[in-house]
Amino acid sequence: MKDATHIAVLLDRSGSMESIKAETISGFNFFLNEQKHSGANASLTLVQFDTQATEVVHEAKPIQSVPELNANTYQPRGGTPLLDALGETIIRTGSTLEVIPEANRPDKVVFVIITDGQENSSHRFNKAQIKEMLEHQTNVYKWQFIYLGANQDAFAEAGSMGIAMGNAANFTPANMPAAFAVAAENVARFRRSNDVESLRYTNEQRQRMTKDEEAE
Repeated sequence: MKDATHIAVLLDRSGSMESIKAETISGFNFFLNEQKHSGANASLTLVQFDTQATEVVHEAKPIQSVPELNANTYQPRGGTPLLDALGETIIRTGSTLEVIPEANRPDKVVFVIITDGQENSSHRFNKAQIKEMLEHQTNVYKWQFIYLGANQDAFAEAGSMGIAMGNAANFTPANMPAAFAVAAENVARFRRSNDVESLRYTNEQRQRMTKDEEAE
């Protein structure tokens, strides 16, 4: 469907997220509401992942119908099987979109990956496989991927998976709300413009996500 966007959010639910649970919930809800305000021409898939499960919370749900997260629907636990979650979601999203009549199929697809830890527990997919899958979806179907990582070298991690450096950014855990806010801005611009450059982080945005709150 022309000017329609499918947004897939992969949200780390590992135990290390417990210390920023409230910030993650409020950040996701801000992202969600910004997308709702940007128009009804979007659907959203939300996947929460940890070692206990890769849970599809919502699948291709009309954006206006997606409920906010709360302390009951987001409960950190376990480790970080990022590669498995990403591989499974790419395959599932492809299958979901494939059965939609072409006239109704979203013409833009963007994945938003948010994690505060590096991959540590995947078993089904390795980085080489994920990189091949991402590059295929990007080159053939023009899917877009953005990556936000805390407590790590997000550029190296994203690059090893085939995600463009401009679409990767570090954030400090205290700035989780800013990370979601920046992602919301960029995805909203991408939805309006269909310009992939809209998904690239600016220097000002990077500073917002890493600023030292105590220094202010």
